[in-house]
Amino acid sequence: MRLRWATLARATVVALLAVTTIATALVGSGPARGASLLPWLVALAGLGITLLVYLVLRTALRRERSALNSVRKNVAERDRAEERFRDAFETSPIGMAMMDLHGGFVKVNRAFPRSPAISPRHSSRRAC
Repeated sequence: MRLRWATLARATVVALLAVTTIATALVGSGPARGASLLPWLVALAGLGITLLVYLVLRTALRRERSALNSVRKNVAERDRAEERFRDAFETSPIGMAMMDLHGGFVKVNRAFPRSPAISPRHSSRRAC
């Protein structure tokens, strides 16, 4: 199961806020004269850490969403480019062929066998 950044951020913030709340409750109504400021500093530090962790996780979530949107956009652009190439290849009045590294035909369009420079031997090896 994949844990999402948003879930992780919320859980972290809730946990840190709980720690901060407990520390604040332990402090009580405020420092008495001559009492230590340490509990207040701990509560303030907990609140600061909570805010910092939240901001870091929120930034990470935004970057992840941006990266996913970029990937989706690139995939859509690639799909459109492939469709344009396929349409141009298949509907071209000029004979075209895709060949592998060994000289074999991978794919030919409809006009390829009618090309004047193509021998019968080549057109029989096609692999539409």
